[in-house]
Amino acid sequence: MVPLLAGCGSDAARAEDDAGADAGDAGSGLTPTAPAPPELPRATPCPDGWRAVADEGSPDVVTCDPWPESGRDEGCAADEAHFPGTPGCARIGTECPAAAQWAPDIPAAETVVYVRSGEPAGGDGSPARPFPTIAQGVAAAPDRAIVALTEGTYDEILDIRRPLTLWGACTARTTIASSVPHATAATLTFASRAGATLRNLRVSGARRGVAVAANDPAVTFESVVVDGATELAVVVQQEGSLVAHDLVVRDTAPAGSFGFGLTVIVGRAELDRAVFERNSSAALYVSDVGSELVASDLVVQGTLPHESDGFAGEGLDLFLGATADLSRAVFSGNRNAGLNVSDSGTVLTATDLVVTDTRSEESTRENGYGLALLHEASAEIRRATFERNRTVEILANEGSSLVATDLVVRDTQSRESDGVTGYGLDLWGYATGEIERAAFLRTRGGAVVMAEGELTLSDLVIRDVRSQEGNGRFGDGIAIQDGAVVTVRRAALERCRRTGLAAHGAGTSLTGEDVAVDDTLEQECADAGCEDGPGGTALGAVGGAAVLTRFRLSGNALCGVQIAADGAVDLHDGEVARNRIGANVQVEGFDASRLQDGVRYVDNERTFDGSELPVPQAVQGVIE
Repeated sequence: MVPLLAGCGSDAARAEDDAGADAGDAGSGLTPTAPAPPELPRATPCPDGWRAVADEGSPDVVTCDPWPESGRDEGCAADEAHFPGTPGCARIGTECPAAAQWAPDIPAAETVVYVRSGEPAGGDGSPARPFPTIAQGVAAAPDRAIVALTEGTYDEILDIRRPLTLWGACTARTTIASSVPHATAATLTFASRAGATLRNLRVSGARRGVAVAANDPAVTFESVVVDGATELAVVVQQEGSLVAHDLVVRDTAPAGSFGFGLTVIVGRAELDRAVFERNSSAALYVSDVGSELVASDLVVQGTLPHESDGFAGEGLDLFLGATADLSRAVFSGNRNAGLNVSDSGTVLTATDLVVTDTRSEESTRENGYGLALLHEASAEIRRATFERNRTVEILANEGSSLVATDLVVRDTQSRESDGVTGYGLDLWGYATGEIERAAFLRTRGGAVVMAEGELTLSDLVIRDVRSQEGNGRFGDGIAIQDGAVVTVRRAALERCRRTGLAAHGAGTSLTGEDVAVDDTLEQECADAGCEDGPGGTALGAVGGAAVLTRFRLSGNALCGVQIAADGAVDLHDGEVARNRIGANVQVEGFDASRLQDGVRYVDNERTFDGSELPVPQAVQGVIE
């Protein structure tokens, strides 16, 4: 046994002198078990039309890109959209027919009532004498008939309570848009217990767009554009049900605060190929027990904040016990949060999810989360990429629960207001998490930070953590505090800053098996002087406790292990190599054998040290 120097009393100014040349390796004859490497996230096979792309800095990490190499086409025409997995802009609905004609694909065998904008009064609904208004066509049509519309703008308010189909000539030139403002009523209302269909047309106007309520079977949208409606573009409520294919909702004009794209309150919406762009406050708002959103091949992009105060701008607000099931979904360029999920009983399920470039709230310049999981909400995510979001990529608080598999988190940006944070995963307030096969690449301030709660991480890669933009501080791989309990199995942490693994405070516990922490760097503030020293430690226990089995702590700028403030570390079957200091212990009377159970110390400048080196502080700026 090699004795440890404990509490030798030297100050930080003498630290480098006290950590001088190594007197010899400890346990150099041992052959520890090499830690088993983590399995990388399984992104492939990608969904149809998505591209497998290797990360530029970590080419062994592969993600699936929903867009072609040229990116998403932002130049689509008003009757076009670019859906995930497709090569470019695609027309919504059919090509416009000759002027003043009806859609050519209306089934000949169906009962059809014809409407032509601008036709004189006195028509009978035939092709030769069409009605001039949709309302007249609806009144004359028998149940399950088609009301066919030519191109034109129909300035009407319609309340349809029978099973009918409104079939436009094309989305580019067939528009239903009321010019009569109203605070709560919609241009089109469907409340049919026998279902109804809206097809191949555009809805706009000075009031809400389309309201669906109290219907079974569902109202169906097929190739519909809702563009420039007011306050709420599409509303599903009062046990209403909507099924939509090829739906585009854009530029909902706010009335006061809101300009939601889709609102579901005690209803169900099922979307297949849907695009929401430049709506206001929230693109998708789903709230209350009994509300459900199911969406595939979904794009939610560029949501704007409240017009009145600059707050909000979320891609999805999911609240008060509602549920959402998303597949092949892209959230990009929204504000405050890409997905905002809150309240007990609220559940988000997502597969093949991409959340990118969430911006801070306009008014406060704070937040910018990829996913905010709040107040006992739950989420289960499979095959997901979070990148270039701000403040925190994934935040869970106050008893929320996160399960994630095959997760890539990268290139996080610090908070816009002050340049701090930039975490990959932040859990606090007794949140819980289970993460399997995950890669955190180039996050800021910390890859995984946690206060309170429990977290299990399996098959984890953390690389190239950067310090915070605003102050050059932190950059931890996994930093936990305030009684958090974390278990790590099969993990590789490379080029973190300050500490690879850190446990702060009494009751905090970190347990790791098959863990390698290599090449931990100093904080970026090192040249200017950091409050808690430059850092560069693989494993730090400052008041907390850590246990590692089958491990490697190698090539770190300062210490392999650092223990202070009554912290405790137990090491079993591993190697501490090529560090400036193998183990720095600042706890009086600490039992050296706890660091030497099958542990080899080799090629450290100094194997054991008891100097009062600066110790890392608990992570600052944990979101509260």
